[in-house]
Amino acid sequence: FLYKKGDFSSIDELISEFNEKLTGDYVAAKDIKTLWLDFKQVLVGAVDRFIPSKMCSTRCNLPWVNSSIKRAIRKKQRLYNRARKSGSSSAWTDFKKFWRSIDRQIRKAHQEYIHDVVG
Repeated sequence: FLYKKGDFSSIDELISEFNEKLTGDYVAAKDIKTLWLDFKQVLVGAVDRFIPSKMCSTRCNLPWVNSSIKRAIRKKQRLYNRARKSGSSSAWTDFKKFWRSIDRQIRKAHQEYIHDVVG
């Protein structure tokens, strides 16, 4: 759930309405287990309705991209961010050098995967 983007005022209103209904109608007629299930249903419904959730999916779903390549891709991104932020020529040189090496590594892994699949 993305709690920072949640609409907590609407959740508060919904729970306040349920509280009024609870004190008026429910107390005399229902047992504690039923009251708990009603409260839980209202609370879970409010969270589902007013707090957005995020679906996570993997971007690199390629069979030749293994954990070491993913780690290197993350390092490449960090080097790029550092070079962009600093703007120094040495940072850009480090990024370009690492970029070429990871590009070769990905191409080699892809070729090995194709070779294994084809025969």
